[in-house]
Amino acid sequence: MISMKIAVGSMNSVKHEAVQAVIGAFFDEGSSVVAVAVDPGVPPQPVNGQISEGARLRAERALAAADADWGVGIEAGIVRQPGNLPPVVIQIAAVVDRDKRVTWGVSPGFELPSGVVARLQTGQTLAEAMAAVYGEAFDVGQGAIAALSGGRITRADLTRVAVEMAMVPRLTPAERA
Repeated sequence: MISMKIAVGSMNSVKHEAVQAVIGAFFDEGSSVVAVAVDPGVPPQPVNGQISEGARLRAERALAAADADWGVGIEAGIVRQPGNLPPVVIQIAAVVDRDKRVTWGVSPGFELPSGVVARLQTGQTLAEAMAAVYGEAFDVGQGAIAALSGGRITRADLTRVAVEMAMVPRLTPAERA
């Protein structure tokens, strides 16, 4: 295996730790993961295509800023579904290498309660809406999913899955791709 330098486009410890866990499980022990502060290039509450755009921009900017082998960007946001279907929250991870190849991963998504959705429609971010509806039961570090699942699922769980899925194409030998 080859040792690599991987840059995460965020100073958020949940994102950094998720990437460290995935890299540690999938790649050489000598690989390092560094957190890099970057501008995500999307609004504070990404919606639909802004989620993948934010993930890609974070990855590209982290790669360049850290002179890394790979850049990883992770962005959470709201997917508005057609018709009367409720919006869902997902996380998207993008991994960019020096050859500009991008691989993608998506976390499981979850539905938001109507009280939270109503607040989103007034322009609040998900964090603001969750804090208003759930008060002290909402911990922004653990994410909306922890409050909604009674702590059974955390933001870290969803982040890790998105990063793992973005790594899947990189686990396939090039001659099979």
